[in-house]
Amino acid sequence: MEKSEKLTRIVIVDDEELALDYMKRLLGKLQGIHIAGAFTNPFVAKDYILLDDIDIAFLDVRLPEISGIELASQILEYKPHIQIVFVTAYDKYAIQAFELNALDYLLKPVTTERLIKTMNRILKREDQAVSIPSDQPSLLHLQVFQHVVFTLPDQQPTVLQWRTKKTQELFLYLLQNHDQWVRKSALIELLWPEYEEDKAYSLLYTAAYYIRKSIAPYHSFLDISNTNGGYILHTQNVLLDTERWESLLASAPQINKESIPYYVKMMEL
Repeated sequence: MEKSEKLTRIVIVDDEELALDYMKRLLGKLQGIHIAGAFTNPFVAKDYILLDDIDIAFLDVRLPEISGIELASQILEYKPHIQIVFVTAYDKYAIQAFELNALDYLLKPVTTERLIKTMNRILKREDQAVSIPSDQPSLLHLQVFQHVVFTLPDQQPTVLQWRTKKTQELFLYLLQNHDQWVRKSALIELLWPEYEEDKAYSLLYTAAYYIRKSIAPYHSFLDISNTNGGYILHTQNVLLDTERWESLLASAPQINKESIPYYVKMMEL
């Protein structure tokens, strides 16, 4: 495994003691690793992870009272930057795992070689943040007409791909109300009114996680905070095409021959 100056703090969750001990031994062989906790009880593990500074959670998919998929969703709701690796003997859960955008999915029995591959993937992912040339202004052009497109100085536009239509709708609604607190219950009523409360909140948390992952390379400009039963989409140095269009419309001069170029420019947006 590639060397890292900072120790990677890991938590392991598996309801089988033998499997837990096995993973501890495997991870203990790797450099740059600190096993911060190993738990058979998923609820105790969740509390610990939310209170501590954890980098990676290795979660068994089949846990008592709650699945590893559900546990990951609850953890990521509050700590979206934690890397999730699922470990299980049942490959039928792989699709669900990657729908949650898990970093990796390990089938038991895990080998040292396979574990090293996973850890190297984590180190590689940490270096993938978008960089901005130092001689350019830090301004993100965000287009939401037609498609959601992110453009940074001297870089090609990036069209964001969304996991689900509801994820995109949630992002656009939060963006429309950016830097304002939006109640989760209001989002449930707006986007998932047909579902039971527990299911609706699970869908909301998952969609919010997908958004965080999609906008992670642009964290200097966009960030979602989860506070007091609601979300706030914080923006900084973002030029939004809809707001520019509204500004142009509000200050539009009377239509005549001289003002036609102004209106053409406005409608090009």
